[in-house]
Amino acid sequence: MLQAFQENISLGRLPVPEPNIFSGDPMQFPEWKNAFTALIARKNIGAADKLFYLRKYTSGAAAKMIQGAFLRSDEAAYKDAWSKLNTRFGDPFIIQRAFREKIAHWPKVEDNDAKALRDYSDFLSACNDAIPHVKGLSILDDCEENRKMAIKLPAWVGNRWNRRVTTSLKKQEYPSFKVFCDFVAEEAEVACNPITSPFGLKFQESQRKEARQDKPKHQVMVTQASNPIAPSPSTTPQSQASNNQANPPPPCTFCDGAHSIHKCSKFGDKSMEEKTKFIQENRLCFGCLRKGHYSKNCKRRSTCAKCKRSHPTALHYASHRPARATAVA
Repeated sequence: MLQAFQENISLGRLPVPEPNIFSGDPMQFPEWKNAFTALIARKNIGAADKLFYLRKYTSGAAAKMIQGAFLRSDEAAYKDAWSKLNTRFGDPFIIQRAFREKIAHWPKVEDNDAKALRDYSDFLSACNDAIPHVKGLSILDDCEENRKMAIKLPAWVGNRWNRRVTTSLKKQEYPSFKVFCDFVAEEAEVACNPITSPFGLKFQESQRKEARQDKPKHQVMVTQASNPIAPSPSTTPQSQASNNQANPPPPCTFCDGAHSIHKCSKFGDKSMEEKTKFIQENRLCFGCLRKGHYSKNCKRRSTCAKCKRSHPTALHYASHRPARATAVA
């Protein structure tokens, strides 16, 4: 009893089934007609309601053809609308011709396009499934029709089908359309194998390339040793001074002093609001206090000496949360 009650609750939560909107494709007409009949036409509702739903679930050429019926609300108008739909889109000859025309206009599948081969195979399977329900579609078993379909295959698949046909002709019979569909489906499955097929290997390689591009590059930072090596006897104080003058350290961004902004006492004494304003106005990174990038893209984030979090020590405060960069260089 409880289980039945729970099942009823689950069914009540499912979306209400409804037909698709039919726009005039004869190949879609049988499926749409069956759905409309089961979900709406068989309900105990009046002709006006059925015409309302018929208008709701048609569009394009189908809706234009029966729009005159919507001006009325009687059973005769509803039957007249369905008569026109069946004549225009439901005739078996119209449906089988639509399938054949789509096959005839299907683009040739290129040799290296595994996805296109799979799409072609899916449509052929749909044609094969429709044969028992569409009168005249069995013409696809004809060898001339098969030639028109086989010419769409890639060269390497066409050669394999040629071997299959040649073997079958030795038994005085030509392979049926179902055999052809099964053959193309098997070749498409092989071509799209995600593990070992060229299509699968190419996809895996593209994923690896994207992963390498997204992976941040590690940069080696050269820092000054805490115990500098004493100059060699050949290096005189005068030459060392000249070298220092030739390669002076970069000045502090805040006070132009001979130190980095991380060690600037003047910058450290400022309030957090003043520091933030200075960083934004000078378009510095909140992660390393350098110019040229947002903090979200920073690959050289400083580590706070007080809390060990990823921000410069100069930006530390008791309830610190990593700041978001709002400026770039």
